[in-house]
Amino acid sequence: MTEQWDFQTFTDVLKSQNWSKAIKYKNSCIPSRLFKYSPLFDDRCSYNQEENKKRLTSLRENQIWVSNYRCLNDPFELNTLALNRKEVEAYGWKIDELRTYLSLLKSLIQVCCLSDYGINHLPMWAHYSNNHEGYCTEYQVVNQSSIYPVTYVPKRELVATIPTAVASELSKGIKNNKPPSERFWKYFAYLFITFSCKFEHWQYENEFRVFNVDTKVDKGKLTSLKDAGLSVSRIYIGMNCKHGKDLETIGKNLRCEVYKMTLDEYSSEFTLQPEKIL
Repeated sequence: MTEQWDFQTFTDVLKSQNWSKAIKYKNSCIPSRLFKYSPLFDDRCSYNQEENKKRLTSLRENQIWVSNYRCLNDPFELNTLALNRKEVEAYGWKIDELRTYLSLLKSLIQVCCLSDYGINHLPMWAHYSNNHEGYCTEYQVVNQSSIYPVTYVPKRELVATIPTAVASELSKGIKNNKPPSERFWKYFAYLFITFSCKFEHWQYENEFRVFNVDTKVDKGKLTSLKDAGLSVSRIYIGMNCKHGKDLETIGKNLRCEVYKMTLDEYSSEFTLQPEKIL
């Protein structure tokens, strides 16, 4: 049975015990199924063929895209913590210098966003599947350790201790050409968990995240589903999708079920119906 995620419980366990105990609690809150809404484009988009080919090929080859945080649609990604300028300067740091170190650290992290709301979420179909012209992939979670729940918060938190400690240890490592110290990892653990915090207005997405770390990534990269801790379970074709045959063929190759989303004209509910085609 999946436990209810509570960010404060996670941080309490992390402080009083250790990272492995906190991860064990976090893993108990990960659902067995997660969903990814993906767009496909028609001829009105000049780059439609190239973009469609990328998405369909990655689905067929059991890969998933992880993005640099700057490429996501929220300008506050990885920035839930706000720097307390006075306290930062009291620690002996210049604010711009500290921001440079934090930007360097964040640039190594890529993110893949999923949801556990299922297939009947009209805003998700509209916002992330190009007005129902795309598709939704249902994944089975095979490794909970790779997945992090998103916590939604009303305000950013003003901090100084955590980012200055992380930057100080990172600076020492770079200058002395040594790997990060134990102290670095202690404070980085607290910083890292805030990378799964977002403004509460995004709560309708009920998001879960896969993180990837790579030093040679610009906008993003494809990573294997195995590394992401996922496997394709079902494919749902949007009701306006023009690539149904391609998705059906991919479903056959992956040996997974394929459904077409339809509108029930005789129901009083605002719900879509999945019609099994494979």
